Amino acid sequence: MLPLVLAAQPVTSQSPSLNTGRALPQSQTASPPLLTIDQAFKLTTLMDGNRSALLYWDIQPGYYLYQQKLVITDNTNHKLRPNLPPASTLTDEFLGASKVYFDSLQIALPLKELTPTAAGIYQISVTYQGCAQDRYCFPPVTREIHFFRPK
Repeated sequence: MLPLVLAAQPVTSQSPSLNTGRALPQSQTASPPLLTIDQAFKLTTLMDGNRSALLYWDIQPGYYLYQQKLVITDNTNHKLRPNLPPASTLTDEFLGASKVYFDSLQIALPLKELTPTAAGIYQISVTYQGCAQDRYCFPPVTREIHFFRPK
């Protein structure tokens, strides 16, 4: 993970609200600290019996995932094309008009579309990218997920 460097303007005695006790205007108040990508987009994998693997992202308030940056491949590097739920349209300064997910995202991957390894292990790679709204976009991240088919 790349280090995140934040820069802040020094507070001087010229700052109007610090010397008067008045509240700072909204644009000058401190933003909450950025979460890490794993905190902002908590990814959980579950098995739905023998039918499918479920990928679930718990997306924290103020963050969103790009639909077009979501790439899932199997252990043979075959790109999977799961049915994705409808997404919201958002225009942001980074990618323009984009389809994004707020709050959560759940994807079912049918096991019949996956090829297990010789040892019977299913492996997928999941690449995704998201942003802290109006603040920062994380670089794309890839997670390797391994699971067994239940008996």
